[in-house]
Amino acid sequence: MIAKITRGSNPGNIGAYLHGPGHANEHFYERNGGRYAGGVVVGGNVFVTGDADEKAWVKEMRAAMRTRPEITKPVWQASLRNTVEDRRLTDAEWAQAGQTFAESMGFAEHPWVMVRHADDHVHVVVCRVSDEGTVWHGRNDRRAVQSACTRLELEHGLQTAPRRRAAGRGAARRAAAPRGGPR
Repeated sequence: MIAKITRGSNPGNIGAYLHGPGHANEHFYERNGGRYAGGVVVGGNVFVTGDADEKAWVKEMRAAMRTRPEITKPVWQASLRNTVEDRRLTDAEWAQAGQTFAESMGFAEHPWVMVRHADDHVHVVVCRVSDEGTVWHGRNDRRAVQSACTRLELEHGLQTAPRRRAAGRGAARRAAAPRGGPR
């Protein structure tokens, strides 16, 4: 599973992107024999599963954000994509994977939603501020996402996607290199 993380300040912007047709009408999902533009909610904890627009979940996230207006980037988003060789997960499998992902990352108590964007990928959008005003900081989120993706690959019988090098390897190599160089 391949992951990409972004942070932002406006859940409406990511919602419009996720539920819109995309710049070249590339975002489609298929359900009950029909093909629809945009994405559909398949998981989360804001009780909007099946929605094909962002209005309800964006409203929930904005309400939580108002409890801590000083947080400058309260929206955290990760796209999760299967490798080309992987089987296609069902909506129910993605929803279960989303819950496991939320628990692994530590944001399960914060408002979050999973939007299926195509056969092979979803987006998990999290409000880093909970309804009670606690903040999920997402420290070391890239490393945590890689661990969570490895867990999902094992649980769902998916291919192991390439991972970035472990943090610190470059620093260790630089520390071991001779100092000074040619003058």
